[in-house]
Amino acid sequence: MDASRPGKTAVTPFTVSVVMPVGTVDDTSLRCIRALLACDPAPDEIILVMDGITAPTASELSNETVHVIALPDRMGPAVARNRGAATAKGHVLFFVDADVLVPACVIRQIYDTFTTKSQLSAFFGSYDDLPAATNHVSRYKNLLQHYVHQVARDEAATFWSACGVIYRKAFLSVGGFDERYLKPSIEDIELGYRLRAAGHCIFLNKLFFVKHLKRWTLTSLLQSDVFRRAIPWTELILRDSNFVNDLNTSRSSRIKVVLIYLIVLLVPAAVVMPTLLGVALVLLGIMIYMDRRLYGFFKRQQGIMFAISCIPIHSFYYFYSGLAFVIGTVRYFFLKPPNGTGSPVCETGVEPPELAEPDGA
Repeated sequence: MDASRPGKTAVTPFTVSVVMPVGTVDDTSLRCIRALLACDPAPDEIILVMDGITAPTASELSNETVHVIALPDRMGPAVARNRGAATAKGHVLFFVDADVLVPACVIRQIYDTFTTKSQLSAFFGSYDDLPAATNHVSRYKNLLQHYVHQVARDEAATFWSACGVIYRKAFLSVGGFDERYLKPSIEDIELGYRLRAAGHCIFLNKLFFVKHLKRWTLTSLLQSDVFRRAIPWTELILRDSNFVNDLNTSRSSRIKVVLIYLIVLLVPAAVVMPTLLGVALVLLGIMIYMDRRLYGFFKRQQGIMFAISCIPIHSFYYFYSGLAFVIGTVRYFFLKPPNGTGSPVCETGVEPPELAEPDGA
């Protein structure tokens, strides 16, 4: 297929539709939209799904390349992405968040990845190692996300919608995102599980970089990691009996969760038996040693003092991850919906609508 539209510099093997859910039109989202418009080659279409933003605001962003869908009420990114996918005309859907800045070559990378790995149904990338926000929590969180993806297996067990690419037919065949997730949560992970169960191959492209513009605080970190990720992810793991040794659910991560709770128990007990404090310090040393490559990465990126300053917050990460697993397990076994499906964290009782096959298939 010869793409003659400006920005298309070569014959392209398939068409690409970008789908971006937008909850707020601000400097960040506009910057991300402008980056999509600057891509070379350009995407065949950019679909902005305004999640609860009024039509007048949405219409200001429309042009010959950008198509805008305005949802009358805030319905969440899962619904927004599904609505965008239902109208997309491209062979490939490129999901990207409204706080993610793509490089100009991103469409070329999509072509190259699918061309060189013809067995793939989907792939996703990684945040880069240069966080836009400079406060400590943002640097820690964004660099941690980059590192986790860079050391993970290439053959992925999940999907990632912050910058994820999937053939439209594969997406439609499994029913799209589960719309019972009303807020940003694990709707992409859950989609990945269903894709794998249906026999689709998902690839983690470690050279497919985008920049995350989000500024994290400790409060937003806990809200996201605990309530929108770890608890529903625990329920999903238990639902599918799918303890994958990869990403944030690796065996080593589980061991470190056990170690941090042993430390938490030993420190107060050291008041009665002081020698236990030494045991706690040894266990902490083991935890740090097990994460030596991560801290070495932090050191290379931000210096020795930053790496040292990440030890407390990363140890806290293991603590609240373990707590979230316990809460998720209790919720799954004792607060599960009567039909035994879905996640009680996100359950709405509304069945997702069927996605129509777009024209031009």
